[in-house]
Amino acid sequence: MSSDRVRIVTGEWAPYISEKFVLGGVSCHIVREAFARMGFTVEYEFTMPWIERIYEVAKAGEYDATMAWRATPVRLEHFISSAAPVMENRYVLFYLRSKPFDWRRFEDLRSHPIAGTRGFNYGDRFRKAEGDGLLDVRWSGTTSESFAKLFSGEVRLVAHDQGVGHEDLRAHFSPADGAKVTYHPRMTDHHLSNVIFPRVNLVRSEMLRDAFDQGLEKITASGDVQQWVEDFKRGRYGNAPFD
Repeated sequence: MSSDRVRIVTGEWAPYISEKFVLGGVSCHIVREAFARMGFTVEYEFTMPWIERIYEVAKAGEYDATMAWRATPVRLEHFISSAAPVMENRYVLFYLRSKPFDWRRFEDLRSHPIAGTRGFNYGDRFRKAEGDGLLDVRWSGTTSESFAKLFSGEVRLVAHDQGVGHEDLRAHFSPADGAKVTYHPRMTDHHLSNVIFPRVNLVRSEMLRDAFDQGLEKITASGDVQQWVEDFKRGRYGNAPFD
């Protein structure tokens, strides 16, 4: 296959995607290498905000693709999606190590004030539990505000993406404060996000989608993806390490 250029628009979603990280972060690295195996060169454009800018210019066909998005029915009206995800988002509950915590059902959280950050989706069950009065959610404008509430004692828990939470603790708090926080392994929700290609350029989008899927299969079978994920967990892209 002859060499070609693939223009992908994306935004800051540290620690998975970030212009300031090595190779743009682990997700950008995986996508770049999958296309490279099929003879394509990827060029990333980083911009913000996600919905009003990134999503809209991609939908209009100004770029070949955008990443990383959940392939929801609404989005698939405007895009076609890669077969496999390039990002895994695990939404968990953070808490202070000095105050051990366990839960099995959302009913168990009734007596624990939770900080949540506006704009983040902690799952349908989380939203329903809040709507049913099972959760006391104190909403914040930023993740750092949510963690500040945890440190001040205003809340008992912080709901957030596992990786993003660790990254935010490193970016906005001291190492000593960050070390005070851990998370419960039980997830409130679990998202898988893909590369999506605009339907307005359907012929090219289908060609690029198929090439990406094949390339991703190749680098997954070779063990490269697993190695890069391990590098990511150890913080080798410049991100905060986490389990």
